[in-house]
Amino acid sequence: MIIYEYEKEYREQKEINRSKLNSYLEDVWKNNKNLFGNSTDSNENEKQPYLKFDGEKFKANNFIGFIFFQGHTIEIYPKIFNSKDNKIKVDDAKDSKLMLDNIFYWLRYYRKFKLASLHSNLDLDKIEDFFELFLYLVSIKLHDAVCSQPYNQFEEIEEALYSPKGRIDFTKYASQRLARGTWHVLDCIYEPFIYDNTMNQVIKYTSRLIASKTTHQDTKNKLNEISFILDEVTDRVCTIRDIESIMLNPIFSEYEEVLLYCKMIIEQQIYSNESFELKQLTFLIPMEEVFEDFVAGILKEEDGFKDLKQQKSDKYLATSNNENVFQLKHDIHFGIGDDQTIIDTKYKIRSKDKEFDKKAGISQGDMYQMVSYAIRRKCINNFLIYPQTYKEQIDNKPKFDKKEFIVEEEFSSNKINITAASIPIIRKDGFDELNIKKALREILKPLISSQNIFLTFIF
Repeated sequence: MIIYEYEKEYREQKEINRSKLNSYLEDVWKNNKNLFGNSTDSNENEKQPYLKFDGEKFKANNFIGFIFFQGHTIEIYPKIFNSKDNKIKVDDAKDSKLMLDNIFYWLRYYRKFKLASLHSNLDLDKIEDFFELFLYLVSIKLHDAVCSQPYNQFEEIEEALYSPKGRIDFTKYASQRLARGTWHVLDCIYEPFIYDNTMNQVIKYTSRLIASKTTHQDTKNKLNEISFILDEVTDRVCTIRDIESIMLNPIFSEYEEVLLYCKMIIEQQIYSNESFELKQLTFLIPMEEVFEDFVAGILKEEDGFKDLKQQKSDKYLATSNNENVFQLKHDIHFGIGDDQTIIDTKYKIRSKDKEFDKKAGISQGDMYQMVSYAIRRKCINNFLIYPQTYKEQIDNKPKFDKKEFIVEEEFSSNKINITAASIPIIRKDGFDELNIKKALREILKPLISSQNIFLTFIF
């Protein structure tokens, strides 16, 4: 089943038990809410924000990705592809590939998961769905790690021996060996430098789980190579406790990300009775963050924006009882003093009547927010950046629906300039990455020559 974010109608998948699906998603959210807690308003992050249920039916919220559960897959795609007349057909292999190619392109800039960051030129021609794309990218990460930097480590082993090795556990020896008359047996603890360690066992088990479900030949080839390289590693079922017991040496920093994906896959197998078969897996990420990081990443590649710093939060909107309240959290900062600019990315679809609307499809809340940030930061030039939909990009290119607003600030008599624009972010029919960068450069043309720029992303 393929659905989009924020569809009006609820969908139904009769083969999936609604209660069990919701319970499973609650567990997934429990493990991920610390990572994505700021991306949802779902009852103080207690309830899963992925799907909204109405009886046995459901619809997606703001997360894209897939849910594989009870042998069925629910894929969730960005709303910018969704329109009754946008000519996107979800059951058309060509259109599915278009969406997957662009999602892969955007994920190259996503900071929380760097699945696509090092592999910008992968051949995705035979990838048919989001589920297979994820399995393929994870298999590449695992393969690259075991091939480029084989993992060896000192690992503590307890063993009963007839001669001393390492150190003797005298407490255990006194309570068990002497008391039972087996004084000639020594309980030893030693730490050999071994290849058959927990880290490699976790990787091997994860690759077995992926292999149980993938149908993509390139993924299978990667997994077969991993199995060959780890042939001497014990083939066993691993758990979250095994992952949590791993203490990575800083030399193997590359394995931190590998461990993240192994944990993501293994911790979701709690309902599985088949030890080496992948029974359920969910990978869902908030599209607001993807859009923000994409715009930030594109800007960082420009010469005038290389010093951008994200997650700056040194200002508050107000004080109460001599305490700062309402923290202003800016994902990206550039600029000092009076020479600052605010860019607020909004992953929203502007109203269809924006050409005839004096407000240009901008919500009043967005404008209020921009004005408050501009006043607090003393920023004269400010930008609201929205994504173009698939249909808008086809019909309007290179038009950006650019609209300028002027707000007169009564206290200081200054004028605040706010420019709203929709940028194309979809690569299609010759409209490539270079065109997307040109479009963003055109919108921000007044700033390109500036040396001090302030950028903020809010969602």
